[in-house]
Order: sequence, then structure tokens, then C-alpha cells
Amino acid sequence: MPLPQAGSADGTAVDDLLVLLRALCATAHAWWRPADDAQDVWCVPGVLAAFGAWLRASALERREAIVIDDTSGASCPGSLAEAASAGWRFALAVPVFDASGAALGCLYAAAAEPRPAGLTDAQRSALDALARQASLRLAKAEAQSARTALADAEERLRLVVRVTKDAIRDWDLRSDHVQWNEALQQAYGHRLADVAPQGAWWFDHIHPDDRERIERGLRAVIDGTATEWTGEYRFRRHDGTYADVKDRGSVVRDSQGRAVRMIGAMLDQSEIRMLVRDTEARAQQLAATVADRTSERDRLWRSTNEMMATAGPHGYLTQINPAWERVLGWSEVEWLGRDGFVLLDPADREATRRAASQLKQGRPVRNFVNRMRTASGQMRTIMWDVVPDGDVFHLFGRDLTEQRAIEDRLRQSQKMEALGQLTGGIAHDFNNLLTGILGALDLVRRDLRNGRSDRLERYMEAAGASAQRAAGLTHRLLTFSRRQSLDVQAVEVDRLVGGMSELLRRTLGETIELAVVLRAPRPARTDVNQLESALLNLAINARDAMPDGGRLTIRTSLVALDPAETVTPADDVPPGEFVAIEVSDTGIGMTPDVLAKVFDPFFTTKPEGQGTGLGLSMIYGFINQSGGHVRIASSVGQGTTVRLLLPRAGGTPPTNAPDPDPEPLATATAPHRVLVVEDDPAVRMLVADVLDSLGYQIVEASDGRSAAKLLQSGAWFDLLISDMGLPGLNGRQVAEIARQSMPTLPVLFVTGYAEQATPRTEILAPGMRMIVKPFAIDTLASIVHDMLAHRGGLDPGVDRL
Repeated sequence: MPLPQAGSADGTAVDDLLVLLRALCATAHAWWRPADDAQDVWCVPGVLAAFGAWLRASALERREAIVIDDTSGASCPGSLAEAASAGWRFALAVPVFDASGAALGCLYAAAAEPRPAGLTDAQRSALDALARQASLRLAKAEAQSARTALADAEERLRLVVRVTKDAIRDWDLRSDHVQWNEALQQAYGHRLADVAPQGAWWFDHIHPDDRERIERGLRAVIDGTATEWTGEYRFRRHDGTYADVKDRGSVVRDSQGRAVRMIGAMLDQSEIRMLVRDTEARAQQLAATVADRTSERDRLWRSTNEMMATAGPHGYLTQINPAWERVLGWSEVEWLGRDGFVLLDPADREATRRAASQLKQGRPVRNFVNRMRTASGQMRTIMWDVVPDGDVFHLFGRDLTEQRAIEDRLRQSQKMEALGQLTGGIAHDFNNLLTGILGALDLVRRDLRNGRSDRLERYMEAAGASAQRAAGLTHRLLTFSRRQSLDVQAVEVDRLVGGMSELLRRTLGETIELAVVLRAPRPARTDVNQLESALLNLAINARDAMPDGGRLTIRTSLVALDPAETVTPADDVPPGEFVAIEVSDTGIGMTPDVLAKVFDPFFTTKPEGQGTGLGLSMIYGFINQSGGHVRIASSVGQGTTVRLLLPRAGGTPPTNAPDPDPEPLATATAPHRVLVVEDDPAVRMLVADVLDSLGYQIVEASDGRSAAKLLQSGAWFDLLISDMGLPGLNGRQVAEIARQSMPTLPVLFVTGYAEQATPRTEILAPGMRMIVKPFAIDTLASIVHDMLAHRGGLDPGVDRL
């Protein structure tokens, strides 16, 4: 029985010879084994591999048949005993060689009975004949297998050539015969029947500009030893256009190394090349656009009046445009690496530091305004936009100096227009007040002339009331203009608001409900009188906005403003802790255009003669002068909320003691010399007469220069009373001259307003006090007496009237 040979034709080629072998040797088993098959365990079924290997190796080595008569014989190798024990006593192997003498394999036979007689000569001759027949059949089978494999390969090649998009070229170099596949027509339009089968046709269709290069490269490969060639060129299609192709060729050489054949394939890369060219064109166009925009940016960088720059992580400038030198006068060399803070207006440095802190947190700064010193020493107002970009900052600055000057002139023009409106408001009120004063004085004069005194007290009270109303109106004007000095102190806002509740309820009337919510346990820094006046003014406005009744809520609280909330120019209040007072009504509210004007001076929605339009503007000026801020929100039909922000004060507010009962005018206790400096003759006469009547020695001066001459003459004085707003030398300068020779001289300033609206504690030095016009005679007498009685103490005093 033949041993199966999986996947090989060798077994089937000798099947009938194995039948003859079994018949010739009278064995039950015969099979074929190729020479290169390593699975010797199958040589003899049931026999170990060592026996099969020995048997085949012996036959192939001796190149003759090997016959084992009896595997149990004494002359057999020891390994044969294993075959005997497996039941095989007789075995033979006949070697098979091809025509050249190369070993092809062996024919085997085996039996369970020994054959002591061996084989006859006829049998051996027959075995040799079987070996030769096997050699012929195997050679024939191998040739057939090779032809089948070649046919299969050629069929696969034909299928590949047919389906590929590459134009395949088979070029016989010995006969210059070229054969193309169908892709030549499909891809390039050339019918195979019209194509000349020579290499010249191919070269003729290569673009003239590429032809010489391709021919030179091909010739170098064909004449050399290489087997691969690659080239890129333009190949002419049937319609005359050219395709961009990539050509690859493999060279077949004979045994002497001569090139006899070249197989090539042309790949059409036109679409890829077109994409590449389009990409390159777009890249060039993009580069040109970038160049144009860069040039445009450079022109803008050089020509714009807007200051542009970049700064490093430490804030130092690394690049600036020429506008910096045009606006500020400093050259680029002077700017780069310079700390710009030294050129800032000192008043703007803290706000600028807050803006820089915001930038370090990665947040941009928009519309930030500060002032910078130019090379000529002037100050320019610059509005900045700064954008952080990692560790780099981009700065854009716009010079607003001229614009602000125009705005100031416009505001001045608006103020002049507002002064015209003042004629119908303030002048109307002053005429009423002056009528009351002058009329009362005229009646007093008539009664005195007629010897009557019963009505003098009533006339004097009427004149005094009109004068007090005039003084109040003047204070409101000064507060709005920020020329009224403030008596700033720690004020317990909750106590102040609570104390005013009853007054506010009487002011509002029975149709309006008042709610007070007090949640500000810490004091605020402000002027008590001004704050009371502001709250009363807001309550009156709220009452007028609720003609049919409603609810007024006053709420206090403590708030803290973050630096991020206060960097914008629209909110100039510095960050910190504040006491907030909110006054909210449920009235008719305001339209946006009215809301935009509420803080304008002399603006009012009340009928003529019923208001001057100074209420909210006065509040705005007073709160800002205190270092706080006013915010207002309103909607038509929803009511209005005014929020006052006052800076918090440290420590505990002083306890407000009740005002002492009026005392008689204090007379002089000694012949003290008092220098009275006042440019207004009526006021000077009033002060001098009052003090003279109290026993003081009075010396008068009408201006600062006259006073200075008296003080520098060596004359001694016990007290200096001087108006602050004197022509020439002002009151403070007169006081400085006096204290050069009399360091402990007490000084009493009389003022209608302070030129610089600052708190009085910042104006007054130790031993100085201030009294504000108009003042009561008893107040003046009391202050003079007190200052002379405590001349040794130099603590400044503040007098609230």
C-alpha cells in the first residue's frame, strides 16, 4: 500500500510501479519516499525512524538496492532488532536517480516473513528496471507540474495586467519588441492595434524636454549591472495632452549578465501632480498674502498714531512702534528695557499697579486711562488696551490729551449754559431770600425811626431765617463744586440713620411707608452734616416720585470691592471696604435719558421755581469728595435705588454728645492783641466791633500783604484771625509768616470756601482752627475765648456750625 504524499505528485507518478514491486517481491506493502523527505518514521509503518533513515541512507549511498533477508539475523545492525520486534522481518530499498545522477528517492517493500533466499537475479534486474521507470515517470511528472505552475502564473499575470491601472510594458531588448497591456488604452487612449511594437514608439511619446534624460537613465541601467530602473516624465496621450507618469522597470539578464528583457509599469500621477501644483500655488499665494499683510502691518506699525508695543513677563518693553516717540518724545533706545512706572503721574500709579495685577492673572485690560510724562516734562493722557499672551503682553495706547481738552472745553461750555439755567433757579431763590432779609431790615429801620420796638424781634427772626436758608443754599453750591471743606470723621452710620427715622417719617407723610434695615456695624469716614443732608434730600426726591404713596426702604450694609471691579475708567472708586447705604423707592422711576442726566448740575424734572437741580449733584460731589462713590439704578414704573458707598473707618466712632446750652458772650480776660485780616470791609467791621466790644485790642488789615508788613515789623499779637481767600497772599501764607516770629501764635481761619476741597484736618496745623461763613456772633466769641485760654496747646480744632 502506498504512503500518502500530501500536496505532491510524486506518489501518483509511481503508483502502478509500486503494484509491480509488491508482486515482484511477494510482499504486502510497498511505497515511495522522496530523497528530501525528513519524515523517516513513515518509511516502514510501525518501525522507528532510525531504521528507515539507515535503510534509505544505505541505498542512496551505495546507489544500489539494499535487501534485508531477516531483521533478526546476527549480521543486522542492532537497530533492526526493533523492526523485528515490531513484526517486520523482510525489507528492501531501491534508490532512484534522475538522468544527471541526482537522488530522487527510494522504492520500499517490506514483509512480516523473512526471506532467507533473498532475491534472484531476475528480481534484482526487475528492481533496476522499476527504478529506471520511476526516474522517467518522476521526471515527466515534474515537467508537467512545472508547465502547470507556469500556466497558472501566466494566467495570474494576465489577470493582474488586465485589472491594473498601470500601463505594463514587456520589452524584449534582443528583438526590440514591446508588448503593452490594455491599460495603455484605458489610461492614455492609445489603441493597442495602432501602437507600433518597438521601443521607438515609446520614446517618441515621451515629452521632448524629458526624453534625453529618460533615455540616458535607461541606457545606464541596461548597459550596467542594475536590475531596477525608475523615472518620472511626461507621456503624451492620444489626445495630445501629457500625463505625469512614474515609470518603474525590472531588467532580466541571461547567464552572462546581458540584459535581455525589461518589464515596466507606468503609473499616471497627473491628479497627484495637479494637487501638488495646486498646493504649491496656494502656498505661494498664501506666502504672498502673508507678505502683503506683513508689509501692511509694518506700514501700520510705522505710520499709525496709536502706540503699539510688546512687553516681557516683567513688564519691560521689548518692542515699540514710532508712535511712542511721536507722542511721548522718548526714543526707542530710551524706552526699551525701561521701567515705565517712573514716567507715570504719581496719582495714577496705584490704579496702574492694579491693572498690572489683573494682567498677570491672564485677564486683558480694556480702556484703562493714565497719564505719562513726556520728554519735555508735559503730561499726556493715554488710554490703554493690554492683552496678555502667555509671558508676552501686547499694548495698544491712544493719546487722549487733545480729546480730553476738547471734552473739558465742551464741559466748560455746558457749565456756562448751566449757569444760564442757574438764573431761573438759584437767582429766583436768592431773590426770595434777599426780599425777606432786606424787607425785614427795612421794617426794623422804620420802627426804630418811629420809636417802636414791639415788632423788632419778629422782623429779626424773619431776616435770620432767610439768611440761614441762603447759607444752606450756598453750602450746597460749594459742596457740588467741591470747594466746601468737609469735617471728615468716623460716623456710625446705623445710629445716624436710625436717629433720622422719625424725621424722615414726618417728611414722607402718612401715604408712604418707611422701612429701615440696619446691617452696617462698622463706622464710615464722612461728614455727618453732609450725610444727613444727603439722606434727607434723597427722601424728599423719593416722596416726590411717589405722589400716590408707596414704600421707601433704607438699607445699610458692609461691602468689599474687588480690584477687578474697579479698574475700568467708568468706576473710579478704589478697591477696598465700604459702608453702603441704599435708598430704594417704589415710585414712577426714570427713563434712560433722564437717568443719564441725574447728576448734571441744575438738571431737574420739577416745575420751575420748585427746585434748583442741585440735590443729586450735591450728593455726588459730597460722596466723591469723601472718597466714595454713588450708583443709581431706575426703571420706569419700578422705582429707583440710589446706593451710596462710603469708605470704612477704623476704630470706634466717637459718641455724639448733646450740644451744650447757649452761653453769654465771653469777654476778654486780659488786654489780648488780635490781628484781624479780612478783605471784605463789612465782615472785617463786624469781627472787629464784636471783639472790641468784648474787651480785645483789635488791629485790622485789609489784605495779606498789609498783614505781612505788620507781622514782620516786630509787633506782637496774641491771636491771628484771617480770611482764607485773601487777594495776593492767602490766609495760610499769612499764618506761615506770623509763625516765623511767633511759633505758638493761635490762628483762626475764616472761610466761605476752601480753594482745595480737602478735609479740615489736612488744612489745619496744630494751634489752628477754622470757622465757616456765615457764622453766629456767639460762636465767634466762644472760639476766640477758648483759643486764648488754651494758647499753650497746639492741637488743631474743627468747628462745625
